[in-house]
Order: sequence, then structure tokens, then C-alpha cells
Amino acid sequence: MMTRVLLVGEEIALRPALRVAACFGAQLKRIYPGPNQFDQAAAFKPHVVLVHLEGLGEHSRMGMERLAGLPGEPPIVVIADPSPPPCLAELLDRPWFDHLMGAQSPWFMQELAITLATLTGRPLFGLEKYLPW
Repeated sequence: MMTRVLLVGEEIALRPALRVAACFGAQLKRIYPGPNQFDQAAAFKPHVVLVHLEGLGEHSRMGMERLAGLPGEPPIVVIADPSPPPCLAELLDRPWFDHLMGAQSPWFMQELAITLATLTGRPLFGLEKYLPW
């Protein structure tokens, strides 16, 4: 089964995440938040959602709630720059929030690869299986 990854936000900010997901062998769909875009996201039926928090703009609160309600309730990985974001306290109150990654972290791409493997149930080998994320 091919993993479906939905990327939400501006393309330039999501480029590193897009590369990791592509190398992971995932089927990708990128949307920019808008009224009809969330309907397209529901039709895509993603296994994992990667969201660039700053790219949501004024749609952030409504958009995150709509993403959390997608069929199958896929895990949402929030990518923030800076990390932690100013709205961290608000995110911690949300039931769907459980993954935050810093876009400017020197190990961002490696952390995202391990996170995607963990969230999709793929086996980890070597040192990765002992790391907490």
C-alpha cells in the first residue's frame, strides 16, 4: 500500500518536507488553504498530513480543525518556523496536536523521515528504532 501524504501550505516552505516524503515513496498532494481545498484533501484520504503553520495565514485555526476532521483522522505533523511557535499554548490544548517539528532544525529532514516511518507503521532499523520520535 502506498502512503498518501498531504502537504498544506506554501510550496517554498514545504520543499524540504516534500523531498523527504517523495524519497519515502509516498503519493503526494499539496494544497494551499482555501475554501474548496479542504474538500480535495478529504477526497485524497491522506495517511499523514504535514502542515506548515505559518503558511496557513488567516485560515490557521479553521484549517487545522478541518484537517483534524479528515476521514480516518490522519496524524497531523505541524512544521513551524520558529519552533516553538508563538501559538504553542493554544496548540497544546487541541486534541489532535501531537507532532511539532522545527523547519530550521539542522536535522529536520532526518527527523521527518523517522516520523513518517513511525506514523505509517514502517519498521525502523538501526539507531532509528531507539530514538524517541
